[in-house]
Amino acid sequence: MTGPDAIRRLRRLVRARAADLNEAKRRLAQALHDEEKARAARETAEAAIHTETLAAEISAADAEVEAFARWLPRARAQLELSDQALAQAAAAAAERRAELSLVRAAAEAAENALAELIRNEALAQQAAAQAESDDRATLRAATRPDEAGPGRPQG
Repeated sequence: MTGPDAIRRLRRLVRARAADLNEAKRRLAQALHDEEKARAARETAEAAIHTETLAAEISAADAEVEAFARWLPRARAQLELSDQALAQAAAAAAERRAELSLVRAAAEAAENALAELIRNEALAQQAAAQAESDDRATLRAATRPDEAGPGRPQG
């Protein structure tokens, strides 16, 4: 695959890979945001349990202790849900990191292929120009009778 058509196709591929890379970065940012929200929700649930437990330990009122006893199972269930949400968000963020790595590698490969193709095309053009210049020089030398050339006696 050489020539201007190949370069145009690779440039389109590089642009597509760049768009994919931007999308992968956006998706990772969203996943990290979601993970942070899940972590904050978990910390809030854990802090509530800690605070209410301390308040119940300090309180001597039976009504408060009974209310705490009714509330605690729901709070622990909420903490469990928060743990699960955090685990899911962390897994999603890990997947997005892996996706970003793969997309980044594909983008770099496309960029490298384009750079190599452009470099090879430039070298081919230089070689063609040099060959044309050599052909003209050979033709000039062959058409000048007063110059000694290969196979001509020098006088």
